[in-house]
Amino acid sequence: MASTTLTAMNGLLSRTSRGWVWRDGTHEKRVRDLRAAEAFQFPTVSHPHPERPGAREVWVRVPDEAIEAEPDLAEFVASLGFAARPSAVEAGFTEVPEAAWRRFGDTVIGIVWEPEHEQALFDTAEAVRRKGVA
Repeated sequence: MASTTLTAMNGLLSRTSRGWVWRDGTHEKRVRDLRAAEAFQFPTVSHPHPERPGAREVWVRVPDEAIEAEPDLAEFVASLGFAARPSAVEAGFTEVPEAAWRRFGDTVIGIVWEPEHEQALFDTAEAVRRKGVA
């Protein structure tokens, strides 16, 4: 995955080694990491293993429209190259090996917060934006 700094709230909030920090240096405790496994929950399918009779391979079925809509998901699928394949069962889906999906699941792709903190977070973002701290 890309090694650039992860940001949220239009770049006003950045993920650092110390957690999420506003552009003005204030730490934000009301948000937490959103990991790929939480954000993207797709079904698995199994197919006969092509080289081991009686064995099965497990794949995750990812809707192509989700790949098109979500840059993190698109980057992950592209990174697999030929290991990701169009579904042989249903058009409009790409299958990725379950082992690769599990590794991707721990990737931080954004933030989440409790609903009761939403307005306060938006207010903080607006205050930081107005400060114009670069």
